[in-house]
Amino acid sequence: MSTQKIVTTAEQAYSTIQSRLLTDLEPVWQMINHRQYSPFWLLARELFPIAESIGDLIYRDKPTINLTKVLENDFSKIRPEYADKGKMIALLYRHSLIHQDEPRSIYSGNITIEWSLAFIDGRYHLKVSNIDRRRHSCVMQFDLRTFYEDILALLELYKEKGPKRGIASRYNSWTFGNYQDGETVRTVRQFYKSYVDPVS
Repeated sequence: MSTQKIVTTAEQAYSTIQSRLLTDLEPVWQMINHRQYSPFWLLARELFPIAESIGDLIYRDKPTINLTKVLENDFSKIRPEYADKGKMIALLYRHSLIHQDEPRSIYSGNITIEWSLAFIDGRYHLKVSNIDRRRHSCVMQFDLRTFYEDILALLELYKEKGPKRGIASRYNSWTFGNYQDGETVRTVRQFYKSYVDPVS
């Protein structure tokens, strides 16, 4: 069972995210390692929101901007190739994996950027391949296992020497919402009265 807890330091916020990631995905990696499971979309749908959330802790901007900034500015400390690919990663994966069924290729003008997800061979992570200059197209490779390891490495780095100011309060604002608008207050009171205190 999991419950919300108030964090009091930035280190606790980073550790909590790291712990949740390990708890949720280590068993999945074990099944993959034993060739029992190929959960591309599960992995991607877990990893991208976590990366975006780390961006939200640090940058507090719009979701796509948070993801782009954290990839280019922070993940590049772990793997320099993120520095010039953050915007394309956000375009290829973020919106479609959060709001639709699968990633989408990007068509702009006469240029096509296609996606490729893997979780076996990190040697191709963030590499551009299948370049076709005649068709103006290429594929950006993305390895989910490598991305998972990069997220863990960034969280480990930031527990030691990452941004600190406002991180704990920002994290707590995700897990404890203070809603004072009339509709929410009525809903909360009705729920409480129905299930907790039905005789009052």
